[in-house]
Amino acid sequence: MEDDDSTTIVSDLFAIGNRSGYFACGGMKGMCRLTPFLIEELLFGETKLLHGAFENAKPKNTVTFQGGHKIVLPETPTHIRFTSDEKSILVALPTSGILLLDCDKLVQGVLHSYFAADIEI
Repeated sequence: MEDDDSTTIVSDLFAIGNRSGYFACGGMKGMCRLTPFLIEELLFGETKLLHGAFENAKPKNTVTFQGGHKIVLPETPTHIRFTSDEKSILVALPTSGILLLDCDKLVQGVLHSYFAADIEI
């Protein structure tokens, strides 16, 4: 695929907080033969549930992950990272800036609370 102004480059959409025991990844909607496509969603959950899902998967089969939180985003993310203390998740969006999501609030089910910042470089 050629890179042009209308193409969003997706780079890092999976992050694991080793100390906190959480993960976050960009949401995928369906699969096609050439490429999966992303939606405006973030999946957040405990890494122990993710490990369990992989252990229950049989070779060459897909498994449905149970127990995560889905966070609807204003647009498709380009980057997802934990902060250094792993208490928050940074989500970069192509035109909306950066979202800072509090992990403790996400665990409590507060999915609509976030801080957004426009940053120009």
